[in-house]
Formats: sequence, C-alpha cells, structure tokens
Amino acid sequence: MITSRVRAFSAVAALVAFAIVTGLGAASVAEAAAQKAALHEVTTLPSCATASVTGAEHGFAILNETEASEGIIAEVSLKDGASHHNYTVTLIQCQGTTEVKSTPLGTLHTNIEGNGNLHGTAVEKTSTPAADHAFVTLNGGTGQLFATAKVPI
Repeated sequence: MITSRVRAFSAVAALVAFAIVTGLGAASVAEAAAQKAALHEVTTLPSCATASVTGAEHGFAILNETEASEGIIAEVSLKDGASHHNYTVTLIQCQGTTEVKSTPLGTLHTNIEGNGNLHGTAVEKTSTPAADHAFVTLNGGTGQLFATAKVPI
C-alpha cells in the first residue's frame, strides 16, 4: 500500500516537473492573468496619456485577457455611486500613450445604495496596432464620472 502511494506521488511529481520544464506551468498562465484596478471618482475622464488616476475609490474593474483570439473580458463593480442611476461603461485600449480602440461595454444601473455591476462583457483586443494597456470609464453625466488607471493587457 505504501509502495503504491510512493509510485503515485512519483508519477505526479514527474508530470509537474515536465510541465515546468516545457513551459506549461505558471509562466504561460501569467501572460493572460486578470488585472484588477480600483475605480476612482474623477472630475474629467482620463486618456491613454494619463499616467495615473486619483480620487476616492468607488469599487473596481477586472480586465481579463483571454486567449488572443477571444479578447478581453471586463467585470465592473461600482460602490457608492448615485442612487438608481445609469452609467455608460467604456473600455479604452491603448498602445503606449495612444488610444487605439474605445468600446462601449453597456449600461451599469445602480440600486438604491448606489451599487451596481456589469458582468462578463467581452471585447476584441486590437491587434493592429496591438494594445498593451487598457482602462475602464463610467460616465453618468456631470459629477458622476469614474475611471480606473491603465493596466497591462
């Protein structure tokens, strides 16, 4: 019984070692890792040239680059926005400081507490020119602007 457990453990260890040596381990998974960014209240919407976003935090956005052919999936969670309010959510893709694509993701509607979510909206990642960063904006009109900083994609 102990011998069979040792053999099973050895087999698993050999498979793990093979995956690491051949590049099937964490390094290949990290390339398409999800990026989480705080959602900040802003007075003007940022651009690709904006280095950072400051202001009170009001939730977050997660940008997940899937397989290259599938694009980017965006999840947005707004906290303490305006009660029963609609926000236009947009994903901006950048190459360096240049905007290469702006894609409306949909409308986020908040509840009585000003909280709302936009789930799993997928967009195509630009390839010509290739986007290397992206950020999310929420536009609810005057005084209701939110954005994340740029994150690598």
